[in-house]
Amino acid sequence: MKHLTLIKTIFLIQLLSIATARAQTGPCLRVSTDTWTTCPAQTVLDATTFLPSNLVVFNVAEPNADLESNPGARYKAFWMFGDGNFKWYGYGTPEQDLSTMSHTHLYENPGTYFPVVVLSERKSNTTPPKKPKRSLSIQGMNVAPPPGGNFQPQIPTGRSMNIFNHDYNRPHYPTVFVVSAKPGNELSRIYFFYNSKSNNRGGYEPINIHNRLDTVYFPHYFPSTVNYSTSPTAATAWPAQLSELQTILASQFGNFLVVSSEKGGFKEYEQAAGQMQALYQNREDNSRISPPQEIRIFPELLSTWDDNWINLEARDTSLPKGYYLALAVGSTPVPAQDPNLPNSPNPLFGEVLQYFPNLDRSTLQCGSGAYIQGIATAEVDMVASIDPNGLTVLEICPLGNDKFKVKIRMEVCNEGYMHEQNFGLNLKDHTGQISKPNFISGKTPKFLKDSADVWLYVWEVFLDGVPLPNESAQSREQARKLCETAEFEVETNWSGVQKIVRGEGLELCVKFEHARKECTKNYKVDEDFCKECGYACTSESGCKCQDQHCTILQICLLVILVIILLWWILKGRSGSASI
Repeated sequence: MKHLTLIKTIFLIQLLSIATARAQTGPCLRVSTDTWTTCPAQTVLDATTFLPSNLVVFNVAEPNADLESNPGARYKAFWMFGDGNFKWYGYGTPEQDLSTMSHTHLYENPGTYFPVVVLSERKSNTTPPKKPKRSLSIQGMNVAPPPGGNFQPQIPTGRSMNIFNHDYNRPHYPTVFVVSAKPGNELSRIYFFYNSKSNNRGGYEPINIHNRLDTVYFPHYFPSTVNYSTSPTAATAWPAQLSELQTILASQFGNFLVVSSEKGGFKEYEQAAGQMQALYQNREDNSRISPPQEIRIFPELLSTWDDNWINLEARDTSLPKGYYLALAVGSTPVPAQDPNLPNSPNPLFGEVLQYFPNLDRSTLQCGSGAYIQGIATAEVDMVASIDPNGLTVLEICPLGNDKFKVKIRMEVCNEGYMHEQNFGLNLKDHTGQISKPNFISGKTPKFLKDSADVWLYVWEVFLDGVPLPNESAQSREQARKLCETAEFEVETNWSGVQKIVRGEGLELCVKFEHARKECTKNYKVDEDFCKECGYACTSESGCKCQDQHCTILQICLLVILVIILLWWILKGRSGSASI
């Protein structure tokens, strides 16, 4: 009895542990030393975690749930490790997106780091996910960095700077940028200009794409005293270092970020070998760490929404493309000749003068005692509500002789700002082994024609779309049907089944009248399948095993055959005995 009570107590503790682990409100960032029940806070830094190794395994916990009610929508990750390195995972299948939630990183130096993983969503424009953060103290250096170090350069060859963004600009979503500059000539400031778009006159003009600078992340080699500031309008409070550029920049950009080294910031040092390398003063004790060939900052801009982006005639969106400019400024001119090719002009001069033709063509002086060291530009698309169209595999069943019937649900949603009706769609076979779809439920699309494994349809349905952003709450609540579904069956062979299971078999493309064509491949089939049957078989109610080797009907037939055989043998024996 005591033994039974002990077992119950242990079981209760386990249940409480599971409940605690599942009661978290969002994803969190775990590291090598965490136990499975611990999970730091998501919105603020947790207490510093002391790690004995510089090889750290990061995991984002609880990232695998469907987002809202949108099947196939998954998180994908953008990792910032706090030492200047970053890792971006782009669009993939749900399985590929999920695999980005784990990453192993090697730190080259001991010290305190503030890694962050920014999560975005593959097929959703709803509430942005959390940004898990950690505070790590790397104390043990038990893993040697590879020859040449672990820092990953991101500036293209022949360029002086680079701007990297991890995703599109989305209303109410943060977009993280990476601004990389090559160190040189006592680099003193880095500028990042934003809130601009191209106009139909071939130039650029201010526009409010981002309503605020949410966060600026600094790598480990920046000192804690680094000075940075933002200006709400580029036309006021211009720094003297950019006096020669004020007129041009003020007419193009609404905002800018400046990071300055004036208070013990980034400086260049000379190695004993005589080669110049970026070594930065980090702490008051003047200790040195190395990464890089590049200095980086990570601005996070929060995108906004403007009703003027809606075309009043079409009642649909016409979104701007954001334009961004990064400048690095130093205290001495850069050489006019290419440092790597002494007989060639420095490519920086041509790049800068392309945007600022009135600068001094021999020094690139942009202000009093200030000279441009680097420049980069970027354009980033903005997306509004997208159409989460999808193909969900409901059931795979064998027909014998290497033939299989696959049941699929097609869903088309209109999350634009105008109703759509009688729109075009097509289904494309990427296996070369799939039969023409046979629609079995829902409103059947009208078949137009087929061509090269593509079936073309028009769907005579009406989809309202979402209400406009400035409409009343009552109007929003009265929004009617946004999505339409239909189910169809196709036949294929084992090779086709394998590609469908991997999410590579069929592709749905939808072309609304007021939006560009959008395509998505069928969602990957869950790995929980009937392994004893040798193929994937799934449905909404669970696994249905209907293979010729494991169906009840075939087992019954086999039993009947055995009974007939025994009867025939026994009858033969009885006949022999009577003779």
